[in-house]
Amino acid sequence: MKEHKEINKLVLNESSVLIVIVLGTFLQFVANIQFARILEPSVFGDFILALQILNFLRPLNQIGLLYSITYYVPHYIENSAFGYLRGFLKWMWKRYLILSIIIISLGIIVAIGAYHFFANNVNMQQHNSLVFYLIWLVPLRTLAAFQKNLLDANYNYIWGTLPSQIIAYLMLNTFLAVIYHTITKQPIYWVIGAYTASVLIAIIIQYMGLLRNLYKKFSEYAPVYSIKEWKSKGNRMFLMGSVLSSINMMDMLMLKILGDDPNELGTLAVIFALLLPLVILNQAIKVVITPLISALIKEKNYTKLQKILNVTNLYKLVYLVITTFILLYYGKNLLELFGTGYSKFYSPLIIAILGALFYAVFDFSSFLLLYGDTEVIANKIVIFQLIAVIVLDIALIPTYQLIGAVWGITLSTILSTCASIYYARKSFPVKTLFII
Repeated sequence: MKEHKEINKLVLNESSVLIVIVLGTFLQFVANIQFARILEPSVFGDFILALQILNFLRPLNQIGLLYSITYYVPHYIENSAFGYLRGFLKWMWKRYLILSIIIISLGIIVAIGAYHFFANNVNMQQHNSLVFYLIWLVPLRTLAAFQKNLLDANYNYIWGTLPSQIIAYLMLNTFLAVIYHTITKQPIYWVIGAYTASVLIAIIIQYMGLLRNLYKKFSEYAPVYSIKEWKSKGNRMFLMGSVLSSINMMDMLMLKILGDDPNELGTLAVIFALLLPLVILNQAIKVVITPLISALIKEKNYTKLQKILNVTNLYKLVYLVITTFILLYYGKNLLELFGTGYSKFYSPLIIAILGALFYAVFDFSSFLLLYGDTEVIANKIVIFQLIAVIVLDIALIPTYQLIGAVWGITLSTILSTCASIYYARKSFPVKTLFII
């Protein structure tokens, strides 16, 4: 009976988070459509590439702390080790503040240097301004990610997902609608302002959730530190986080460098946007099971871990079948939402769906490697994937352009996922592909 209740609670939590993330993804999808309509295709592509570069820089602003939160916080809460919890959070915020100052300082230095270096190139001056204004988003987005992970680790899933998935994008779409109907000159800077404001709103609401649900638990406890262990674990997790965040960015960057048509960068951004429905399921699942799995692996409770994987795999399979059918059947119509003529890129969309689907089905393997004290293996696999993307793009983009870029990221995803499946099966006495 107890086991049955736990399974029902797991499915209920996953379903609740999935609903929030699906709604958030729809709002994000609408925001991408508005970006594409407000900005010229080449500017839209550059803007999305800039956001991908921010994703690449964000791990430098936290050096593995994001993963450490989901590794340590659930364990400390489960064992009522609130002294260690307070010590970990004090150490984490201090490290975040120092890294934020470094990141912003480097961004300003690079922006000033680029301004003088490209003084006679108007086009590069525009790109430099974009980098300068966006660099401030790195610590803000890192802060939002920290607070979300803390709420998730405390099992406050809705508090964690609602501000970042619903409220932020709802506000962003409202701001973008106003910009679309009122701003005609230099809309990119207004778009950046709207994006920044939506992130700030999410951060404020998340902080209110932390005050209400987490911080009061340990306010009376003196901090206890284990900095050497925290730093060691965070540093080992840092590499995987930084490389993972650079995969899509690298594919877009290679297309920008090696491609002949600057508008194809915007098309690749549209394709990545349409893949979101396949990605969000794993996001929803990870929100719920990461605190559970990290604790179970630490306790070596593989029997319970296998049951969680079985239930979640069945749940995931049903969603992926339905979502893939919708994307394949309505793909051309969805592409046209971004602008007239995008439906002709249906073929590269199908290729991209193949890679995203393969990753979504088998993602638990890389997930276990990261949280199971096998970070070294996980790091090697993601480095291999990054190298594979670069090599495949160099080989394919000059000849096949956009199609080559899509095949590059698809093949690298399939190869790295196969490696994760092999090493996860070798490292843990669980079967990541089993269902009930």
